[in-house]
Amino acid sequence: MDDPAVQVTGAAENLVKAQLKSPSTAEFQDEKVLERSSDYFLVYISVDAENSFGTKLRSQFLVVCQMSDGTHYQYDKQNAVQSCQNPPTDDEIAMTKTLNNWPKQ
Repeated sequence: MDDPAVQVTGAAENLVKAQLKSPSTAEFQDEKVLERSSDYFLVYISVDAENSFGTKLRSQFLVVCQMSDGTHYQYDKQNAVQSCQNPPTDDEIAMTKTLNNWPKQ
């Protein structure tokens, strides 16, 4: 069985690409699972991609995915991907978790 952290990082990349103006230009610089709680994963991603004017910019995102059956992931279409700073602040992490119904511990 594949490592769930590797699988969720790939799923998070796809969700971030869907947010970009030019997804074919995406070059992922940093990806890591920041937290895991049960079947929820919080992933940090830094990506270089072209904007609407063709200028390559670096952007950072927090992504929340929930493992549904060991190989597939669910996510909230409105809230799964959130822009953040590098590194993400505690407030950004807390807000992203709240928006995505992160389980209480």
